[in-house]
Amino acid sequence: MEIPGPSSGRRILKHWKVAAGLSGILVYFFLLSHRGLSAYFTGDDVMNLVGMHGYWRWPWWRNALEALMVVTPVYRPMGDVFYRLLYWIFGFNPLPFRAACYALMVLNLGLFFRLALLVSRSREAALLGTLVFSFHAALSDLYLSTGTVYDILCVSFTLAAFVTYASVRSAGRELQAKHIVILLLFYGGALDSKEMAASLPVGLVLYEVILARRITLLRLWRRALPVLLVGILTVAVLTVKVPALSDNPLYRPQHSPAYMLGNVSEYVGMLLFRDQPLGPLWLIVLALVSAIACVAARRPAALFGLCYGFAALLPLVTVPPRGGFVLYLPLVGFALFSGDLLAAAAQAARRFLPSGARTPFWTTFSQASLFVALAAGLYIIQSRHWRDQSRNAVPLETAMREAVRLIRAAHPTLPAGTRLLFLDDPLPKYQPALVFLIQAAYHDPSLGVERQNNLATPIDPAEYAIFDYLVSIRDGKWEEQRLPPIRWQGPEVPVTFIPSTVEPGRAIQMRVGSYSDAAVDIEYRTTRRFSTDNGVALRWTNLNSDGIATIRLPLLEEPASVQITAVRVSGDLWRKARGGFVIRGAVIR
Repeated sequence: MEIPGPSSGRRILKHWKVAAGLSGILVYFFLLSHRGLSAYFTGDDVMNLVGMHGYWRWPWWRNALEALMVVTPVYRPMGDVFYRLLYWIFGFNPLPFRAACYALMVLNLGLFFRLALLVSRSREAALLGTLVFSFHAALSDLYLSTGTVYDILCVSFTLAAFVTYASVRSAGRELQAKHIVILLLFYGGALDSKEMAASLPVGLVLYEVILARRITLLRLWRRALPVLLVGILTVAVLTVKVPALSDNPLYRPQHSPAYMLGNVSEYVGMLLFRDQPLGPLWLIVLALVSAIACVAARRPAALFGLCYGFAALLPLVTVPPRGGFVLYLPLVGFALFSGDLLAAAAQAARRFLPSGARTPFWTTFSQASLFVALAAGLYIIQSRHWRDQSRNAVPLETAMREAVRLIRAAHPTLPAGTRLLFLDDPLPKYQPALVFLIQAAYHDPSLGVERQNNLATPIDPAEYAIFDYLVSIRDGKWEEQRLPPIRWQGPEVPVTFIPSTVEPGRAIQMRVGSYSDAAVDIEYRTTRRFSTDNGVALRWTNLNSDGIATIRLPLLEEPASVQITAVRVSGDLWRKARGGFVIRGAVIR
């Protein structure tokens, strides 16, 4: 029988230390974030499911095909796969969605630890970095909203791509064909999840410049090839996606240095829990001091993390600022930086200990003490800010949960095509999610919903006739009035559109009979390749004194035929109508 030697015992001890550290990180993560597991659907969730990813409007295989294509103008197809799959299996139940997000975040902790270990070659640095990465209160929506799954998936695939690359390169080898294929597959999944994954090529270049061994020119092409292919894929995807997204002001890039520096300052301020953004000068000083500290301590892994943290901000700072959840990928870099510098400081401090305290026992004890002290300090800081951040999410979540509870209690089922007019409800004004919330709750896209709180002026009672129910939710109580079927009067009203065929994003002019100077309500039918939708839009547009309304169409997901089946012009009754237009060549959803 072979008796384990001292080296075997040390290996076992190292594995137990890592296992204990990762277990502690999981406990820390769930102690802080567990409330998010019971979070309800958000407005973004139901809009993503029903509106953005069109659960009923195209078949599942189309979503899967778009995800495989990668170079496509379709909006974040990996999110399509996530939402459709879970909704198909579990229906309108928020818990499986939240559990899936948390499972992905736990996976990300493991992937991050592996990357940190490959980059720093230090278990202590990897564990400290993973602790910093595991939770940040400024990213509160990440833990409370399934709508941030795009960021979570993007980080999962990006970390997997980094680990694939670093596991080969850290061993001093070049990527072979199979490694390059795996790298590109993971990177394609990251780009399918969210556009901010475009920072990966910069990250690979930083890895080679800061961490890799120098090589001869003859071998340079083998090292450059995977980076070049990743860069080509990035350019191809951005060339297709950026013009499509730019129609939305929230995604329209601005490349002014002052604008970008201001956004970097705001995001770094979020990570530092500052109420006000750092001034540009202070930001530059902070970045320079941090970089000098990495160089002086001879910690290339920390320098790599710092540089990648700022590089990962680049796709974010050209568009209007978002919530802190978008910092999940930059946090990868900044956590690598923090973990490696903390490990360096701990190692430096241990050099001043008496020689008797440098035994393996006391070294392990000091490492564990630092880890526990850091976790305790971070817990105190994060929990205070987490309470403030999570409190902001409660009112809307409660309102949406209450609305679904009340309507399901009043109507366990609703006939297809039922139309509800909400005269009052607890959701914020101009919140468009109610229609998607009710359609998703009943698994029925034919249900029509309008609400007073989406309109600036009171609804004219003459507009009620097109609806089946008038509904009010006040003080947690459901009140409704059943309306009689509408009685149509007079001949059909002609509705003409010029041009009759229009490209997405273009303007179209409308005339409604001989009416002028009035607001127009419509009943409409939209026919697409895979589906037909019916609905009502109050105050859809306004006719000018010449009887013309100019309507700019948004970028839609696919070609469609729109028929106006009824109209009501201010001061008149609802009347049957005929007329419509065709949307062709749509490129984005």
